[in-house]
Amino acid sequence: MDGLIAGAVFTHQGRVLPIRRAVPEGDLVWQSPADKVDAGEPPQQAAVRESLEEAGVMVEPVAVIGERLHPVTRRRIVRRKTAAI
Repeated sequence: MDGLIAGAVFTHQGRVLPIRRAVPEGDLVWQSPADKVDAGEPPQQAAVRESLEEAGVMVEPVAVIGERLHPVTRRRIVRRKTAAI
C-alpha cells in the first residue's frame, strides 16, 4: 500500500493520548502513533505496530474512525481506534 499511513488513536476515560513527534514537521509537534504501512501489511496491523514502537502501548484495533490527506505531506492517513491489551 504505497504511500498509505496507518495510525492509532488511544482513548482512556474520554481523553485522547497524543505523542510528541521526534522530529516536528513545521508546526506539527503532537500526533497519534502513525507511520507508513509496510508492503503486504494490513493497515490495522501497522497501527498496532506503531503503537508499540512509538508509545510502548500494546493495543488491538477496534474500528476505523477516519481517513484523510495530511495537510502538509499530502500522504493518505487511516486512523483506527484502539484498545489497550
